[in-house]
Order: sequence, then structure tokens, then C-alpha cells
Amino acid sequence: MYHIREAREEDKEQSIQLLIKTFGDMGILEDSWVHSWKEYMNRPENHDWNFVATLDEKVVANLAYFGNANNIIRGNPIPFAGVWAVATAEEHRRKGILKSIYKIAFKDMKEKELVLSILEPSPYPGAQIAYEKLGYALAETYSIYEFPPDALRTVEGKHSISVRELTDTKDHKIIDSLSKEMAQFGSRVFVFPWMHIGSIEKGGFYLFEKDSKPVGCAWLVFSEESNGKILTIYSNYLSSLSVFPSVVELVRKMSSDCNTVKWVADPQYPLLEYIQNIQKLTTKISGKMMMRIVDFVKFCTSIKVGDSCNGNLVVKLIDKECPWNEGVFSLSIDNGSMLVEKTDSSRPDITLEPYALSQVIAGRTQARTLRDIGAIDCSEETAFKLDSLFPVENFISYFRF
Repeated sequence: MYHIREAREEDKEQSIQLLIKTFGDMGILEDSWVHSWKEYMNRPENHDWNFVATLDEKVVANLAYFGNANNIIRGNPIPFAGVWAVATAEEHRRKGILKSIYKIAFKDMKEKELVLSILEPSPYPGAQIAYEKLGYALAETYSIYEFPPDALRTVEGKHSISVRELTDTKDHKIIDSLSKEMAQFGSRVFVFPWMHIGSIEKGGFYLFEKDSKPVGCAWLVFSEESNGKILTIYSNYLSSLSVFPSVVELVRKMSSDCNTVKWVADPQYPLLEYIQNIQKLTTKISGKMMMRIVDFVKFCTSIKVGDSCNGNLVVKLIDKECPWNEGVFSLSIDNGSMLVEKTDSSRPDITLEPYALSQVIAGRTQARTLRDIGAIDCSEETAFKLDSLFPVENFISYFRF
């Protein structure tokens, strides 16, 4: 019989070997992952916890998560659980083990006052569907543009904006601060400082300044692939879009001897305005992070809502994995905040299970669209109210930028 429990230090090596085999078999194992598992997994003192399933004291499944409040989600910092290092030994799959681990982990997350859970599904066949059954829905959207350098217009940024390459890792604090400016475009999960430190150490991290004040940055990474030299732009944080022409000017200059430019960007960035040969542009809408509500009431009362939100709404929730979320709730607005009260109403405006709830709150798709395609069942008026409470917005996790 399987035994599910919080991991002990003596379990760690077994867990790491399980993860190495699982991701090695998929062909996606990276040395940096192994380093992260060894250094950061199961470190409660650093807000990282680990759960395992064992059979005869052998680890056959693993799940880790960290607590994070370094974010702005729908207007406010929201403590969430970032799930990672998930694996089940091949001979023990399709037996409901991970579902059982998640149920225990969700309870632990709530006790630690973590309101949301996010994760990136593995490329293992069926992984995304499995997470949807646990209540996770795709939440992230960003763009990847690919084009030859000569497809980019020659532009000149503002003369008042200067640019310099960062070499001192202490300057990561400047980059950390600039990343938080990106909340102007929607929900953002901010990079851990050590990630920016590593980027500065590798070189190519440029800072844009106006009157000695940081106004933007971009990390330019050169690589060689079979089709030639490639310049990829990451961590392009801006205090305002007025800085963007200066970034384009730098990229145009630095890519002169490259075959390809790849630009990982926020969807709001007006890069298309700087492309002079649209036929040479390939655009990919990406974003793999999935989101799930752990504590519905706390989430709703933590976010900011607009003054234009329309009327009250009665929602019935069914949530077997997080049973504290179950019930009928009345949602109303008071001075930019949402009020949530349990009610005895027998006629809710909408009934939602976890996956549908995650689709509504994730911000990728309007509730009206979800209603039109049959993903949720409600009146048109209710869909409009849901859109006013949880409007479409771009959620981006910068962990992979």
C-alpha cells in the first residue's frame, strides 16, 4: 500500500534519482534542474516543501512546491504555491497516486495561507489533461517573435535615453525594481534575484537610463545553432513604452552579424510597428503556466476590482480536492474590493467546478467566450458580470525569461 507523507531529508536522494530518470526518459533533462533539485528542494526554512509517495519505504512519486509572494496578481501581491519537481515512477503511473499527493499538498498550501497554485506541465503525453482534471487551467500568455535582422526598421531612440552594459552583479537590484514596473501590463510573477545575478554574470545585460534614472533593460543572448548565429532578447522590462524605440535601436545594432533575432516579449509591446518586412516575421503566442485556486474566498477578497463591476453574483462551487472551497457564495463590490459571503441561496447564477473556475479567473479568455463555446453554463448577463469581476489580462511568470 502506498504511503503519502511530507518528505524527509533521507528521501531526497531517492526523489532526485526518480526525477532524473523521469525527465531523462523524456529527453528534456538539464544539468541546471539537477542542481536546483539538490540545492532548493525540500528546504522548509526557504519556503520550499516536498511530499512523496512511498511503497515499502521506496519513493515512487514526488511533488515539491515553494511559497511566493513576490508578484502582482490582479492588482495585489497574492501568496501562491509554485509546484515543481513532479514525477511518478513509470510502473506506478495511472493509479491515482499524484491525485492523492495533490489533495494533501492543497491542504498544506491552505494551512500556509497560499491562495493560488501555479505550475508548468511537463511535455509528457496527457500531462496537461491530467492537471486540468485537478483544476488547473492555462493562465499565461506571452509572445515570441522571430525574424532576420534586416526585417527590423532602422530607428533612433530618444536622445535623452542612454544605454550601458551591466557588469556589477549588485545592479541586480535595479533590474529587480524594473521588473516590478511590468505590473502596469497585467499580473506578473517576478524573477528571483539570483536569476538576474546569473544573467549579469553571463554578460549582455543592458540598462537604459534617462537623467541617470533606470527606465528599462534587456538581456541580449547570442548563440550558435545549425541555421547560424542567433540573438535572443529576454528580460526586456520597461518603465513605459516610450523606452521601447531605444531597445529596438540597440537590437538592430547588435544583431548586424546575426542570421536570426528571437524576441521574447510581453504581448503589449508594439514590436510589429518596427517590422518593415512582415513576410519574414514568425510570431508564436506562448505561455505554459497553469493556475488553480487553492482558497477561493481569500483570492477574491485579495484582488483589486474595477469600479465599473456590475451588480452582485451568486456562485456555487464544487471542489472535491479543496473541499473548503465548496458552497454557495455571494460576490459583491465595495470600494474596489470584492466582498464574499456564504449564502443559503438555492438558485446560484452559475455553478463552477475547479477547472472552469480556473478558466474564469486565469485571465486568458473572456467568460462570454467561455459561455459561447460551452465551457461554462450561465446566462449572458452572468457572463458579463464575471467579465467585470475577472477581466481578461495577461499573466506572465518570468521564471523562464
